Amino acid sequence: MSQIIRTLLLLATSLSFTTNVAVAEAYNPPSLSSARRACAPPASTLPRYIPGHYKLVRERVFIPGESYRVFVNPRYETKCFGPFRSPVTRYIPGRYVLKREPARYEYQYKRVWVPGRYSF
Repeated sequence: MSQIIRTLLLLATSLSFTTNVAVAEAYNPPSLSSARRACAPPASTLPRYIPGHYKLVRERVFIPGESYRVFVNPRYETKCFGPFRSPVTRYIPGRYVLKREPARYEYQYKRVWVPGRYSF
């Protein structure tokens, strides 16, 4: 009986059943990312030409303050100066008033030409 066991053990080590069991436990199936990498086309070593194009660029622009004249129309104005006095009506002639706008920053978009180039 022991002769049969020795033969089986010798046969098992020569066929490496024990190492296959250890490998089978540590085996992980391939992930999806490695499958995608395997199917991806090989990277080209040649330079690729990117043609010139327009690009919208946003830039901050300073707009200085300005002042301008505005005409105010003439008008009539009625006022009462007391409870027992008659109302007084007066004529206010038209005039120019100076309006001022403060300086400010504004964002403006510009079309800029980007020349063609080679990408490596």
